[in-house]
Amino acid sequence: MTERLHLGYREAEAATATPWLEAGTRVRGHEFHYSEVEPSAGSPAWKLRARGRERAEGFVMGAVQAGYLHVHWAAHPEVARSFVRAAAAVPVSA
Repeated sequence: MTERLHLGYREAEAATATPWLEAGTRVRGHEFHYSEVEPSAGSPAWKLRARGRERAEGFVMGAVQAGYLHVHWAAHPEVARSFVRAAAAVPVSA
């Protein structure tokens, strides 16, 4: 937890490829949190840009992408479709 509030809209670029996003995919999203992700393994999930500054956010490890960015999927339906395709490709075990 931190004293600083991370709040606002961000221009984001996928920093690491996942099963549903190619590295370099650009989206807009929103973040609202007081804590910070400090992974001990994995790669950065996003490059966030706002007010002339850029920083890494979240992490990717295997097929898991974790972070605080809330992507508005209605604004980026191709990302939602790609996520559904990737999830549907994973076999369901009983």
